[in-house]
Amino acid sequence: MQFEVSMVSPEMAAKFLSDNASFQRKVRVGVVRDLANSITRGEWQLTHQAVAFDINGKLIDGQHRLNAVVRAGIAVPMLVVRGVDATCFKVIDVGVKRTIADALMIGSREASIVSRIGRTIVGLHKPSPDQSLKLYDEYAPTIEKVLSISGKTSGIFNSAAVHSATVLATHKKPDADGVYELYANILANKFGDLPPVGQALMSMAVKGALNAGSESGRNDLLHRMLYVYDVTKTGNQRVMVTTEYKQATTATLRTEIETLIGNIKV
Repeated sequence: MQFEVSMVSPEMAAKFLSDNASFQRKVRVGVVRDLANSITRGEWQLTHQAVAFDINGKLIDGQHRLNAVVRAGIAVPMLVVRGVDATCFKVIDVGVKRTIADALMIGSREASIVSRIGRTIVGLHKPSPDQSLKLYDEYAPTIEKVLSISGKTSGIFNSAAVHSATVLATHKKPDADGVYELYANILANKFGDLPPVGQALMSMAVKGALNAGSESGRNDLLHRMLYVYDVTKTGNQRVMVTTEYKQATTATLRTEIETLIGNIKV
């Protein structure tokens, strides 16, 4: 096999793709978009992962990276390997996928909170390691505080969506202690110690009206928790989370995040 590091331009990437092997899996548009955004943000790094061609000159590995170069319109350095045995495609990409938690060397619960804030509030389809690190560096102390309150118990109020809302409602906020107390009472099911809006939330949970099993459900739950934590909503008898409320809250928090760490969304 022959190995070389090449500066792969969009034109070169398109040429490589024209020699794509017929057995290549279907291109995943979301993966290409995320990689292209990483390139645009300047996050691309040369690694051991190569663009590979078999002994017949057919591309057998690297189509998503090459499509990302074409989409970004920016040349990047890549390791290019030629002369690979044509049967090697059967063992390519069969290992365990590295998670954000692996990349940042943090716990899975911490990574889930960072990912949820990135998805729901910042509007990222899939936060990259660099984007996740910027969020984690800013929110780490508050994340640890929230997780210390929640403990290891299971249930919807110990989900990433609820953790994320609690982090956002308390990070560098003057009334953080009040939110922490409210969250602790929700976890402990102290119904009588909750304000009307907190009791309404608990009633929804008992009826199975809260859902953290889907992306839309997780987003909705995060906003419902933010509603409950809002001191202006304390006396409300219902957790009225409208589309307008979600949009306004998201815009406010996104501006807050940009003030703290800058705009991390392409």
